[in-house]
Amino acid sequence: MKKNFLVLLILIIVLLPFLAVAHTTYITGEDVDIVSWQESVNVTIEEGSASGEGSGDINGTVSIDNYFSLSVNSGTFAGFEFGFNDWEASVNGDTYTGISTWFYDPESHKTHIAIGGDIAAIGYGTEEGGEFVLARIGDTQCYGHFTYKETSSSFTSYNTDIVLNVETELFYGHGTGYYNGGIAAYLLYIKPNLSNISIDGLPDELKLILVTYICDLGDGKAFEVWTGNQGLGGVSPPLHGVLVDILGDEGVIIEHVVPLPSTLLLLSSALLGLIGIRRRVFNK
Repeated sequence: MKKNFLVLLILIIVLLPFLAVAHTTYITGEDVDIVSWQESVNVTIEEGSASGEGSGDINGTVSIDNYFSLSVNSGTFAGFEFGFNDWEASVNGDTYTGISTWFYDPESHKTHIAIGGDIAAIGYGTEEGGEFVLARIGDTQCYGHFTYKETSSSFTSYNTDIVLNVETELFYGHGTGYYNGGIAAYLLYIKPNLSNISIDGLPDELKLILVTYICDLGDGKAFEVWTGNQGLGGVSPPLHGVLVDILGDEGVIIEHVVPLPSTLLLLSSALLGLIGIRRRVFNK
């Protein structure tokens, strides 16, 4: 029996560093090779509010306010759409608030959605609402799935001509936390000039950032919408999660969508196995 528990102790010591790994990655770095230009384009702007129901691991009513979206109808980025809203969810008597952002990619015909605030999640838009994977609830890292189904909405849209300020950058940086290693990225900034548009709650600066990245784990894509005082977006695998800007600092955080670590399952199996061995020994 002493040998069995010695094996258990060794397993715990070996696996503990993997179990204690952070579920966030802090990325810092430097932008180089900046190129910028302007385009005059036609856009459709939509504003309004909506409400709906969440089901699954987030189950309750959801209200959406301060909804704003911008669809590009002409020029190099015709077909692109991005926007943001404030949301509030009532779940089991608790109230959660935050913002969500989205980007419609005409190439993949998908609407990529990020949720930030009291709940962090990423997902895709559907005809009825959206499907999401959890990264965090409150201060607790979580993993689960939920859907949002819209039940009512009120929107106003109009068409106008604006100027897009476009910029490209190369980024070289390093990740610390869940992912530790180098990262390089190509960033495309699309910043509309909204100075002649009068909408309550419209941010001073709105921009869409599209990212193609490569790291030690492979390559992937990301997006972020800057809403005037906060940046929020989503990251595709291998760095899978919610992308959050850090105010007043040159860096971003990825809150990873991480299921139960396989090492924890292995440890649980080892514990159950040793407990079974011990019971058989003492029952003899």
